Amino acid sequence: MTKISDLPVNLVEEILSKVPLKYMRAVRLTCKEWDTLSKSRSFSKMHIDKISAGESMMVVVLMRYNLYLMNVVLVVNEDPLIECKGQLTCLDKQNYKISHVFHCDGLLLCVLKDDYTKVIVWNPYWGQTRSIECRYSVGPNRWFWFSYALGYEDKGGSSCRAYKFLRFIDQFVGYEDNFIWYEIYDFESSSWKTLDVITPHWRINLYERGVSLKGNTYWLASPRNTYEGLDNHIICFDFTSESFGPLLRLPFDAGDDATVTLSCVREEKLAVLFTHYELEGPLEFEIWISTKIEAEKVSWSKFLRVVDAEFEPLISYDCFFIDEEKKVAMSFEDAYPTKFNIVGEAGYFKKLELEERLGRDIKWMQHACSYVRSLADIKQPAAAGGKRKQQSELEKQRYDQNMARLAALKKLSRAWQQENKGDNIPTMAAMMIVDFQNCFIFILLCLFSLLCYTLFFRKQKKSRLGFDDLPPSPPSLPIIGHLHIILSLLIHKSLQKLASKYGPLLHLRIFNFPIVLVSSASVAEEIFKTQDVNVSSRSLPTSEGSLYFGSSGFIFAPYGDYWKFMKKLITTKLLGPQALERSRGIRGDEVKLFYSNLLDKAMRKERVDIGEEAMKLTNNSMCKILMGRVCVEDAEIVRGLVAKTDSLTKKLFLASVLRRPLEKLGISLFKKELMGVSSMFDEVLERYLVEHEKKQEEQGGDMMDVLIEAYRDENAEYKITRNHIKSSLVDLFIAGSETTSNSIEWTMAELINNPKTVMKEGLRLHPPAPLVVRTFQEGCEVKGFYIPEKTTLVVNGYAVMRDPDVWEDPEEFKPERFLATSRSGQEEDKTKGLRYIPFGSGRRGCPGSNLAYLFLGAAVGVMVQAFDWRIKEEKVNMDEVAGAASLSMAHPIHATPVARTRNLLT
Repeated sequence: MTKISDLPVNLVEEILSKVPLKYMRAVRLTCKEWDTLSKSRSFSKMHIDKISAGESMMVVVLMRYNLYLMNVVLVVNEDPLIECKGQLTCLDKQNYKISHVFHCDGLLLCVLKDDYTKVIVWNPYWGQTRSIECRYSVGPNRWFWFSYALGYEDKGGSSCRAYKFLRFIDQFVGYEDNFIWYEIYDFESSSWKTLDVITPHWRINLYERGVSLKGNTYWLASPRNTYEGLDNHIICFDFTSESFGPLLRLPFDAGDDATVTLSCVREEKLAVLFTHYELEGPLEFEIWISTKIEAEKVSWSKFLRVVDAEFEPLISYDCFFIDEEKKVAMSFEDAYPTKFNIVGEAGYFKKLELEERLGRDIKWMQHACSYVRSLADIKQPAAAGGKRKQQSELEKQRYDQNMARLAALKKLSRAWQQENKGDNIPTMAAMMIVDFQNCFIFILLCLFSLLCYTLFFRKQKKSRLGFDDLPPSPPSLPIIGHLHIILSLLIHKSLQKLASKYGPLLHLRIFNFPIVLVSSASVAEEIFKTQDVNVSSRSLPTSEGSLYFGSSGFIFAPYGDYWKFMKKLITTKLLGPQALERSRGIRGDEVKLFYSNLLDKAMRKERVDIGEEAMKLTNNSMCKILMGRVCVEDAEIVRGLVAKTDSLTKKLFLASVLRRPLEKLGISLFKKELMGVSSMFDEVLERYLVEHEKKQEEQGGDMMDVLIEAYRDENAEYKITRNHIKSSLVDLFIAGSETTSNSIEWTMAELINNPKTVMKEGLRLHPPAPLVVRTFQEGCEVKGFYIPEKTTLVVNGYAVMRDPDVWEDPEEFKPERFLATSRSGQEEDKTKGLRYIPFGSGRRGCPGSNLAYLFLGAAVGVMVQAFDWRIKEEKVNMDEVAGAASLSMAHPIHATPVARTRNLLT
């Protein structure tokens, strides 16, 4: 009798190639010869070709935490066929439950449901698996989790691919704007690496799945720190360079009434589906397919367009599939995964009922993705005792920094949880911040109620000076007046546009709250010269007990004895010429560290987030000047709190405007959020205050020591309290750190875009705080118009320093304007007068402007003199953060420093 082992090898290959995929593993285990034969590349290619011949498309479906293989067959002039090929075996032997799956080049990256310490990489065709231990794991109920992507570096053909997977956390977590951690695992070296992604210029939705294509992964994304939707761009992670490319524009503009979904066509092309919903119109969608795609550019061709009101949306939020040859699109229905829709041209539409064909488990479908069989070999880790790549000191440092940040965020989370103890809301919900859009909706919902309380609005008093004419007022909305302008995302630009149309001196109102808007240098000069004392108060209602925006603060204090005392103390001990000379050594040491850090990155050819580095410089310097030490253990908490106060400032102004009518309704906007920030500041500062009090005899050189001395002085001009000390430190730290680092980043952006620059021109175009807010304590006349008492004054410094009446080509960056000579031949100082007010003006002008100039000059000087700077893009994106009180860049600068010298500061 002839045995199968007696048959020729090519005949055995032909027989085994007819074995279905789900039984292939059993065949391999039958005998060693078959196992060896089945692993040969010639047999594997024959097998894949044979079993794929009758298949139109393969789909991997995740159901009840197990993976199944399905086949969709499209036949001309016949109903489509869909069949389940069976459960993919191998992982089921270990009883693994899979919560998420990601596909690339025939490999599946499986995230486990009950074990967050590892992930499994699996090639179902070979039956190969590899378990990879994660450096840090999180459970299912934490307030953050990782996103994943699988890809490879192509080293020359399909047999020379180095597989890697990316995982990252990039999401909002309480006080921090974002916690960001991007890391990559290399199969060959069995090592983890933290990527140099500090503040990315993009934003990927937390729930967004990437699509892997030719070894790289693509996501839907949007510019960071903007309110633009996530549906207008894609971004690529290049696994070869281990970096993200630029944002790539999609071939359409998606609005709020649309959804966008990514997919791929047999891992050869990228496909994007744009679905447009209209309340009473037809459902419309378009599918575009890439004709050329790389990490940094993409071109598109429209594949299919359908307008039909008769069927439900074609695509679920998760996935869709394309058959280019038959020109159809397919998907499981989102609401009914038991149905499979197929849509094509000329009204072609088929709906397949899946429960009878595939069983009831299809109801529990969690995810589906297209699948292409592959000969990819999963490289196994080195055996015990073998050589593995050692972790570098830099990698260890980055890992430790991220773990320290996580520890700080856990602390914040516990504090929030304790604060909200007893509330019937989850911790995650308690940490969410109310943004302006939600606030606006809330106000509109309250509008009807507010109408009932119009009797409580204070009516304007008649003039006591004989002037009855108010400044001109632009058209306003009924009841709310100009509230919609105040709520605009880039308020300084909205106000500038308003002034260019209606004039430089305008009267605005929010309900019956009066505001005078000044947008020209001439009007600002008249007010600050003739009414300086009158407008030296801000008169914004403060929150009792809060360290920021509270009654003990210096910035928002009324013009009186306390403010005068603190102004004198701060100027003489911290910001005056002698005080600045005393702090020269501190600033010099921090600048040296700043330079050394940039030089180290330049030697490694790493990209630098200039804003992040500038923030570290200013934060560390301010900590040393104010408290005599760098706040290492609290650095992340303090930075997060400073960022939080910036987003709070505009909200608190709105709350103060609406305070009286809302108090009648028993509503207090943002108070809980404000007190949360205050309590965290209080915890940190109280610890340092106690430390200083214990060591008072050994110290005496920093601002905290000065304030403690004034606090203990029984004969002081004004008796300050412990809360005065902490509130003043909060004000000084906020005013001296983020605004300065923003100015450094803006100036560097202008420098990179324009090879020559000066600081003054950078500050003219990008003032740290574009709006100056004061209050007229008494009624007065300005430019022939009557200004009632208690009217809020808003000077738009952004518009004043772009006033075409005093600045030639005001929108252009021309640093030479500060070196120009007047017609008389004498040098003209453009900073004199009220045309140049980056730090405000008058008695309440920023007392720290000299210190800001020193920080700005030192940081920019080091970066300009010691390094050349290279960016991937043609120019730095100059968009501004929307909705912020200070002027920040929406797209942080990521540039690579190239060192010119190694001993600049020695």
